[in-house]
Amino acid sequence: MAELTLEQWERLRKELLEPSQVARVLRYSVNHIYRLIDEGRLMAFKRGGRWFIPRQSVEEYLRRYVERSI
Repeated sequence: MAELTLEQWERLRKELLEPSQVARVLRYSVNHIYRLIDEGRLMAFKRGGRWFIPRQSVEEYLRRYVERSI
């Protein structure tokens, strides 16, 4: 796996959210966010012992959730 430069990481970091941020946005508990990650319903990755969730993953989750509730 290729290493990211600091500049690439900082640019990517703007598109990433931590589980606590996603929990606040979705009004879920942080534990529920980790459960969604474990179940594969919310895509995320771990770097340096911390979880990161791409903004796009949250948007896709919301689209699926909204489609099912209509």
